[in-house]
Amino acid sequence: MTLHRDDRAAQDDRLLLMLQRLLGIESLELRPTLDAASTIIAETFGADKVDVFVYHPDRDRLVAMGTSRTPLGQRQKALGLDCLPLTNGGRTAWAFREGVPYVTGRADLDPEELRGIVEDLGVLSVMSHPFTVGGERRGVLQVDSSCRTSSASGISAPSAPCPAGLG
Repeated sequence: MTLHRDDRAAQDDRLLLMLQRLLGIESLELRPTLDAASTIIAETFGADKVDVFVYHPDRDRLVAMGTSRTPLGQRQKALGLDCLPLTNGGRTAWAFREGVPYVTGRADLDPEELRGIVEDLGVLSVMSHPFTVGGERRGVLQVDSSCRTSSASGISAPSAPCPAGLG
């Protein structure tokens, strides 16, 4: 699918506004800064939840040090799904371990995804991107949605429309 010039310009404007908002975050503390950044990203892309998972080697787990201020973000914390031991597996852990982004619009059909993510949170579309700091893999930026998208293009499937940005 090719974006028309007007659509591309609108998308560019939206991304520029997101970057400006990210640069405007004034908190000096890590968690509030990452929560604010996650919320801005979720709003920009119409996602149900965005997390900045940071690896904690002492416990071999990924911890959401930043989570969007959204209903799904609150539910994730209430269910304890903001701490993901790598030994439990799942696609977030896979993306971190392999150092490879993971994208799907059918998390419900992926036998490797944690059932709590799909069944308890209702996540269907996932974009997980590992990040490095100082040459060392440190975590995963994850964007989740309860709508179904095609895994390659991010275009919403006819059966479950997505908000602007994911579809």
